Amino acid sequence: MSRKLVFMLFGPAVLLVAGKFNCGKLNAASDQVTLQIPRPPDAYPQIKSIKVEIVGADQNFTEQARLKAQIEQALARDFNVDVAKADVRLLVTVVAYDTPTVTNHVQMESRPVTVGNTVQNQTVPVNYWVGSGRISLRVRMVDSDGVPMDTFDPDEVYRVTRENVVRETGPGTRNNNSVMDRLKVPSIPFGNKKSAPKPEEAAAVTGKEMTPAEINAAMLDTVSVKIRRRYVRSTDPVEFKLACDEELRPGNRMAVGSSPDWEKATKLWTDADVGKNEADRVYNLAVAQEALAYKAYEATLNPADTVPFFDQSLLLYQKAQQLDPGEKYINASAERLKIASTNIKRALDQRKLWESERDKARDTFIAEREGQKAIDVKRADYPKEAAFRQLMRASLAADPKGDSSPMRATGEKLGLSEPEVQRVITQETKRLEGLMSYEAMFKQMVSDGLLT
Repeated sequence: MSRKLVFMLFGPAVLLVAGKFNCGKLNAASDQVTLQIPRPPDAYPQIKSIKVEIVGADQNFTEQARLKAQIEQALARDFNVDVAKADVRLLVTVVAYDTPTVTNHVQMESRPVTVGNTVQNQTVPVNYWVGSGRISLRVRMVDSDGVPMDTFDPDEVYRVTRENVVRETGPGTRNNNSVMDRLKVPSIPFGNKKSAPKPEEAAAVTGKEMTPAEINAAMLDTVSVKIRRRYVRSTDPVEFKLACDEELRPGNRMAVGSSPDWEKATKLWTDADVGKNEADRVYNLAVAQEALAYKAYEATLNPADTVPFFDQSLLLYQKAQQLDPGEKYINASAERLKIASTNIKRALDQRKLWESERDKARDTFIAEREGQKAIDVKRADYPKEAAFRQLMRASLAADPKGDSSPMRATGEKLGLSEPEVQRVITQETKRLEGLMSYEAMFKQMVSDGLLT
């Protein structure tokens, strides 16, 4: 039931200031609001407490206690992780683990370098730092009765190559004023810049040089965060600049601060007389509906509750665009909200899928568990079961390894339920296996011609 469906409502915050939205340096802060954009979790267990257990590990992995502690730390803000009998158990298996390694090597390569005022290709020594590591988990969530609720497979692969030109090759190099001293190498790749691919390069040239212990800590932290994001909602702050006509300012003041009153702001903006600047009023009302959508989700954690607000906000943004088609800030906000609305609807579909698969897994587990109980129960056969048992025993005597499907059909014709049919078939199969095992043992006992 693993699903790698991770989404963001939208990307990094973008603050555009254009035309009438530029209220001046003195007043800009009073008309700028920050919304906490929610990111729904991928799964919806709706629980209060959780117990983390490391139930298995790759033979190379020896830090079970540390992994457990980091997962608990990641979940502790939203769940009680320190209870004897929790709502759910999180069963974690380290299915694969590549111990972090770090290597360094130097090779001569042709690079563009600056000599004096010219740039020319020269063969220079380049030092390569290569760090690698990998951890893959199987995470299963079960309720207090052992019934499965969710399964997914977070992993983290660390593959980083960092390169540096070797500027000095030995003692006294700088004093000798060698060519290497005078080389200035343009565009040495650091940060997110990429160099030409190298045979031993497994990923983009990125990241800093780390020790194996630091790589290991980073991998454990990353998979712990992925577990958190699977089950816990998160938020991304996005800044908005409201239209700041004087008539709209009373409503703007209601929308700023740590506890904005969007309902009151909406009323003040609706009642304001903005003359020809109707697009400004409509834009602010659109922002309010967007904020109310996020407020609705925060209250219930149900993406469905945001849909009416998103629909109204989209209509208002579209109206503002029609009234003032040249305003880039309005256009940018409308496009951003379209993405947010689409992702919320995807979240709804994802939630329905997750709940459907959770319920299916639960039903299968319970059916198998109850069926096993029915098979193992110690009781006398019902009359129909006794008749079916005789037929089943005769069938196995004739062909111990035969297909049981025809006998299942026979049991159904006799009026037996599936658990009743399975009970007889299983018990008779085990009885025959026991007899065959006893027969083999008995033959071995009397192989010397003596029975004691």
